Amino acid sequence: MIQAFRVKVSPDESAIVQRNLFNAGYSWITGEKKILNTAADYLFFDKDGDLTYSYTVITDRNNDLDPEISFQEFLEIFDGRLQVWDKNEVKKCIRLERRE
Repeated sequence: MIQAFRVKVSPDESAIVQRNLFNAGYSWITGEKKILNTAADYLFFDKDGDLTYSYTVITDRNNDLDPEISFQEFLEIFDGRLQVWDKNEVKKCIRLERRE
């Protein structure tokens, strides 16, 4: 099981994160496995293996937030398990992240 995390993403990065989690058997909290909500700033992957999204960081009453990882860290953590259809898509997102 993948540990819970949150990741700040661009629309392209969001699609890559979603695609790879869905291909690994995970889904939105609703059970759907469609790429959705790519305009959202954050994706959250919870301890139950469900994906959610937000346009801002959601704070918890207990201030117990999941650790935030970068898109680059997502790629490094899931290296070898990633199933990206277009490798150029990943390279484009990495280039964009390095320019910021």
